[in-house]
Amino acid sequence: MAKVKLQRFELIALLEDSKKLTDFLQHYGCAHIEKNDNKLSGEAYIQNLSPITDTFRNKLETAIKAKDILEINCNLKKSFIDSLNDFVELEMHEYKQLCDDADIIFQKCIKVCDTERMIEEIKEQSAQKKSLIDKYKLWDNLDIPMNSSQTVSTAIFLGNMRFRYTKEEFLKSLSDNLSEDIAFDCEIVSSSDLQTCVFVICHKSDSKEVSTALSKLGFTKPDNPAKKLVKKAVSDVENEVRELEEKLEKEKSDLISYASFYDEIRFLCDYCTMILDKYEAVSKAVTTSNTIYYEGYVPERNGDQLKFEIEKSFTAQLE
Repeated sequence: MAKVKLQRFELIALLEDSKKLTDFLQHYGCAHIEKNDNKLSGEAYIQNLSPITDTFRNKLETAIKAKDILEINCNLKKSFIDSLNDFVELEMHEYKQLCDDADIIFQKCIKVCDTERMIEEIKEQSAQKKSLIDKYKLWDNLDIPMNSSQTVSTAIFLGNMRFRYTKEEFLKSLSDNLSEDIAFDCEIVSSSDLQTCVFVICHKSDSKEVSTALSKLGFTKPDNPAKKLVKKAVSDVENEVRELEEKLEKEKSDLISYASFYDEIRFLCDYCTMILDKYEAVSKAVTTSNTIYYEGYVPERNGDQLKFEIEKSFTAQLE
């Protein structure tokens, strides 16, 4: 592994030149800035740039997320080898225009992220409704709404029992847990090896004892019971699923159309990274009311050139 001999430098310049000077060091590309809070004394201080860096860090995270979303959904991700050659040259006026449009590009990133979030929400809603349809279909043979609980003189119990029961088996199991004078009837709406859907009816005056006996047998009421006839409820939910699927296709189409944002979003990732690097460098410098002071390292072979360029371009001294 090649080693480069480094040379330490100290740089003092006018505070009014700090932005241009930091840009210069950044573009120069071979100067490493050190934090030097050991130099603090008197009126010297290190600027707190956390509010600014937090803002750009949030923008960078959003831009990276939007870029990743487009790469996955729009087949834009390149292989590692191809990505090494995937650089775009910009004219200065193009670069300045993109910098000016950074906030607009950020809003496009938000739009990409919001669309992807909406797609996931629609998928989740659709899955929940399909699950609800499967639950309702267990009660397909029921000719009253699932949320029915009573008539004028009777109490109604609709629910699930674990394991498979025949009508005779269920009648015996429930009777064994009731007083002999309790009258009731039941129907098996559907059954499988995992559960049995039952309908139980009794006189209202016996409802408390019947409810207790059912609980002992592991009876549970269905979640989110249909408030209408099951066949109608299934049809309505199936229509809702179709509407969600149509909405999903539209959101997916919108997301694919955002592929045209990709190059701008890639630029925003680089731009925010560059700005963060710049503010990180400034936050390491000691400042006074009129001056800014940097410490750092530069490859020894570039030291003289860096000193010449800075002292020629700025009111500054580098040692």
